[in-house]
Amino acid sequence: MLNITSLPLNSSASDEYMLPNTTVSTLSNPHGFSINEIFAMIMLPIILVGIFGNTVSIFVYSRKHMKKSTVGFLLLSLSIIDLIVLLTALPTFSLYKLPFLPGYQKIGSFHTILSAFCIVYVYPIGCTAKMTSQYIIVLIAVERWFAVCRPLQVQVWCTLRNTIRAMIYIVVIAVMFNAPRFLEFTAE
Repeated sequence: MLNITSLPLNSSASDEYMLPNTTVSTLSNPHGFSINEIFAMIMLPIILVGIFGNTVSIFVYSRKHMKKSTVGFLLLSLSIIDLIVLLTALPTFSLYKLPFLPGYQKIGSFHTILSAFCIVYVYPIGCTAKMTSQYIIVLIAVERWFAVCRPLQVQVWCTLRNTIRAMIYIVVIAVMFNAPRFLEFTAE
């Protein structure tokens, strides 16, 4: 390792902000983990808790009396889409970046192949699901606005049929908007 104190005083503009008798690697992280590895270790339990919570929500919202209302249908749809977001985030942002798994960062290893697969195929699906989730939240807000501000019109506009139609439009728009993401990266 290169000791920063052995460098000339005017070697770069960033040297004046570094501490004496430290190395570049100990300044960034004393444990030797990169920012991506720390991010992966933090994201893993958050994603797992989210998967559990959305699975419970799907179980609750799939009851017969919940599916009859528009809000129940929207919340069920939101739980399913959020579960897809979390399942695509698990390999994309967490699993292959964990530093304590064997073969980490070796060319041709399972981790690098999984990384390439996730960037090329799983990441665009996650982006599409994330956009769908955001617009479902907007649809829930519009439906609730009708229920509070226009209570006499809610029976006309906020039917289950109109909600399903709006959901189809949301999914089609999200897929069309994110279709170029499938062409963004290639793996060789």
